Amino acid sequence: MDVTTFVAFLVPLLPYLAKGAAGAAEAVGKNIGSAVWDKAHAMWQALHPKVNSTPGLQDVLADVQQNPADEAARNALVYHMGKLFKADPALKTTLERLWQETDQQAVRTVIASGERAVAAGGDVNGTVITGTVVGNKERTGRS
Repeated sequence: MDVTTFVAFLVPLLPYLAKGAAGAAEAVGKNIGSAVWDKAHAMWQALHPKVNSTPGLQDVLADVQQNPADEAARNALVYHMGKLFKADPALKTTLERLWQETDQQAVRTVIASGERAVAAGGDVNGTVITGTVVGNKERTGRS
């Protein structure tokens, strides 16, 4: 399991996971599916006690919850999660098992980071323009 991908999966769910499953399951389940929510919740149940007992990780997690788009905060979370996984191989194994049990087709993590970044959740065909087109320009297929 790639730590960056795991964090990208977890970050949008953090506000719901941190508050607990009461009521969140219904709201989130409608958007991502109950099976995915169940696995995310199970991962959080395994992870949460370690988060609370790991110095610095709670602060980083709070920073990411406050500003999920902050790339520096997300990178710090990736770093701290990587350290946690190295320090606790049993936790990493548990989370990897849950990750593998999650229907990977139901979970598609797409990250677009940086100016004019493009993220695609599937196949992309044709031209992708990330710049600003000024005026009525005709595409010739050349740069």
